[in-house]
Amino acid sequence: MLFYLLFWPLLTFSSQDKDTSEGSLNVLTKPDQAQAKEAQKNIKDYEQLVNRKYTLNMHKKTFFLPISHIFDPNQNLYSALESQEPASRGSLYNNIEAEFQISFFVPVARQLFHTNWDILAAYTHRSWWQIYNNSWSRPFRETNHAPELFFRNLQKDPLHIMGLTLISFDLGIIHESNGQTQALSRSWDRVFARAHMNTETFSLILSTWFRLPEERNLDDNPNIQVFRGYGEIEASKSFGNWALDGRLPIARKTGIEVSASYPFNDRFRFLMLAFHGYGQSLIEYDIRSTRVGIGFSMDNYINQLKK
Repeated sequence: MLFYLLFWPLLTFSSQDKDTSEGSLNVLTKPDQAQAKEAQKNIKDYEQLVNRKYTLNMHKKTFFLPISHIFDPNQNLYSALESQEPASRGSLYNNIEAEFQISFFVPVARQLFHTNWDILAAYTHRSWWQIYNNSWSRPFRETNHAPELFFRNLQKDPLHIMGLTLISFDLGIIHESNGQTQALSRSWDRVFARAHMNTETFSLILSTWFRLPEERNLDDNPNIQVFRGYGEIEASKSFGNWALDGRLPIARKTGIEVSASYPFNDRFRFLMLAFHGYGQSLIEYDIRSTRVGIGFSMDNYINQLKK
């Protein structure tokens, strides 16, 4: 399986004799009682969440940034559209816009054939909205759609790797597109493996993927893996009420996204988000940009488990 190929080095290390040498590396560690108890609680609470009927469960971060400022908007992206309009309209791509993301998953089948495997469907929607650009009728400048279908194995007896608890791993397929046509169209399909690991105050998601090939004359973005890469690292660390998050694609020309949040009430958090590099949106996957935004986010299910 793709997952085991990704983590084969860790499993190889774990097979070494613990007493071979004083300095030997033991990747798989035996949990202490508190760590094991915390892992079982997280698994139990997760199952309670996904077993609720008529509920959309948090997948990736869901947020709204009423102020999202880009320092270097690339005006060439929309020059063909702007050339068809009066010059008085000005630029379609202003420095300040709104940005939001909605992401959720739903169970399709639980405990498939009486095993620890579930089938889940997920959807992530991210938009960049020129809400302050009245001369262009406040358009949604770019929207990225990412539906997923995947198998999830929830670990009943979790592995403990370098102090982290492997809660679950996923195997699935994802389609990502900006829904445009002609020159503005961007899309790609991937099969992926994803592992979820955490401690009481830290979570780590490791992903790797393989792009499904397309016919050369139909490929909207043939070099996208140079910028979006072959995998991704997502990490979250809590410091009391503060939470810091980071996302880094494993790519030759990559971009990094970091955010900090603080509770506003039981469900929402103040959010500050910054990005620098390539690949934040599909339309700009090969254009370097720097962006900062402020707004609100919703707690994801990991945050909810800690309450």
